[in-house]
Amino acid sequence: MTGGKNSQEGGVHLGIDVGGTFTDLVAYDPATGLVNSLKVHTTPADPSDGVLQSFRQFNSASPQPPIINELAHATTIATNTLLQKKGARMCLITTRGFEDVLELRRHNRPLMYDLFQEISPPLVPRDLRMGITERLDPSGNVLVPIDENELLDSIKKIQSQGIESVAICFLHAYANPVHEKKALAKIMTHLPHLLVSCSHEVWPEFREYERTSTTVLNRYIRPAVDRYLSKMAGELSKEGVETFSVMKSNGGLTSAENARHFPVHLIESGPAAGMVSAAWLGRELGLGDIITLDVGGTTAKAGIITNGTPRVTTEFHADSLRHGVPVGGYPVKSPVIDLVEIGAGGGSIAWVDKAGILKVGPHSAGAVPGPACYGLGGNDPTVTDANLILGFLNPQFFHGGNTRLFQEQAKRAIYDRIGKFYGWSPEKAAAAIIRIAKANFIEMVRLVSIRKGFDPRDFSLLAYGGAGPLHASFIAKDLNISRTIVPPLAGVFSGLGLLAAGVRHDLVRTRPYLTDEMPGSAGPKVFKELEEQMMERLNKEGRDLNKASMFRSVDARYLGQVFELNLPVAAKLDKPEEIRALEGQFEEKYKAFFHYILPGSRIEIVSFRLTAAIDGAQPRAESFFKHDPELPEKGASSTRKVFDDQIGEFMEVPGYRMERLRPGDEINGPAIIDTMDTTVFVLEDQRSFLDERRCLHIK
Repeated sequence: MTGGKNSQEGGVHLGIDVGGTFTDLVAYDPATGLVNSLKVHTTPADPSDGVLQSFRQFNSASPQPPIINELAHATTIATNTLLQKKGARMCLITTRGFEDVLELRRHNRPLMYDLFQEISPPLVPRDLRMGITERLDPSGNVLVPIDENELLDSIKKIQSQGIESVAICFLHAYANPVHEKKALAKIMTHLPHLLVSCSHEVWPEFREYERTSTTVLNRYIRPAVDRYLSKMAGELSKEGVETFSVMKSNGGLTSAENARHFPVHLIESGPAAGMVSAAWLGRELGLGDIITLDVGGTTAKAGIITNGTPRVTTEFHADSLRHGVPVGGYPVKSPVIDLVEIGAGGGSIAWVDKAGILKVGPHSAGAVPGPACYGLGGNDPTVTDANLILGFLNPQFFHGGNTRLFQEQAKRAIYDRIGKFYGWSPEKAAAAIIRIAKANFIEMVRLVSIRKGFDPRDFSLLAYGGAGPLHASFIAKDLNISRTIVPPLAGVFSGLGLLAAGVRHDLVRTRPYLTDEMPGSAGPKVFKELEEQMMERLNKEGRDLNKASMFRSVDARYLGQVFELNLPVAAKLDKPEEIRALEGQFEEKYKAFFHYILPGSRIEIVSFRLTAAIDGAQPRAESFFKHDPELPEKGASSTRKVFDDQIGEFMEVPGYRMERLRPGDEINGPAIIDTMDTTVFVLEDQRSFLDERRCLHIK
């Protein structure tokens, strides 16, 4: 992380990641290379309480409060507000005739033969979607001036309805925001307390439905995010931390102030941090192509890293996945690290549906009350309960011995809710739960790899999260992935990603040009506008502009097509030879994607993009992953009885403690390895070894 206003040399870097079950804190001291981590239960009623609790617990563990150089935070508040439908009561002001864009959506059917696809309801009810007479053409020319009398009538309705948030999205405002600015000024004059988002500020890109959806979503979740980050800022200020950064969906950090204004960019905050960490470790290990497996308490995520870089998409659907496929949901036009996420994790609840079929997830026991085995009042059987019954979890050493597990309570929950229905023993019911959970994880990895044209056999599998390493060996075997890697601090790996992350901002401007008609001044002019806007944003955040790298790209397509390919460009596109080179680059990428080109077809540049990146102060691998030379000799610390699903019986396997292993040590399966924050299982036909960075490799 780089360049906050109050950044100090010699201080500690903190990363705090809020998960569905636990809040993780990772602290790194660049001077000594030492790292510390801790977990506290997430506080669902107000996640900031768990964040502050972890921060104060870290402070109290030191003889004197450490100097905090940088603090980075990954939050689920934006996602939770949307999932729980607890956003603001709001209205939409749009061009007359376009009030129903949110209702009409796109007429595609991702699940062709599913007659029961759930369509997410519009976040703004019909009576609060207000049309105003005005019109621009696609080039931004005013065809019909905005009707200010109609605008005043809408303001009166807003006042009478008790609205707290307003989204403004006029047709073609990406080309000229003149009417959106007039509407904003008029609203602020009469109702200065309102929170308002304009599409030209949130994401000025064409396609009315997606732009409207993004603007509405930004406004819908903003009050909750604003309250959350304001409270965090106030409480951290009392602890001596004046500024902090927040992880965005694109894998970069931004200031808390910017995050408050554009919370729509935070929806995949936590998962993005894990991918940043995975990419950094992959580069340290010399592995460019990685499939990530992140299984936490509430959800599981899988992503693809190619050539050392996470794949980024410019559009995703929030609150939409069913079997990993977008159905309904809310499209968001914003760069986001490409992930597949499912409601399956350690806290996922096992249940029997109306047809008598056993299901696992997507509902979760969460942090409160948690799995039955936590002894916190939970009665629902979960994946964690099943793993405990089958011997995969050590009840005496869960979270390094800081969390006690109660096996009898787990057995009772699984038998009462599952076993009794089928006439199964708790062990048989638990084995069935784990089979379904593994099938869900395997399908998730297939979706992020095979479905997107990647062969998983060409990748290494990097497993992290509290439950990822436990299931990784089974997934790798099923998909013929030859190498699985479990990193140090796997259970808090996303928190580590916050330390490795840098600042990243993305801007876009839709300006359509046919390449054979594009004026030489067009490209430089648009990129200059974007660069000026970017510099203003970085300067406002107090970033060091000299450390910022700028990356240009354009979205292009064949004329008449409706989807684009993104092409990086180093040139200003002001010379004919640069345009010809871009056309060749487009056809090369088009052929790679679709295996053919359309010779003689005209090519259209649709949008211009600019990304600014400032590298983070990444941990030094040689000092970060230390081992204690005083550790005792390698050896099994115990013998564990683990359920073998193939034979339907328990088998004895050696159990090891990760901190007692030295670089170079090899362990042949079957074996189970406990770490301070996760558990690793090595199958019978697999072997594992610990490298000099204390990463466990399973082959």
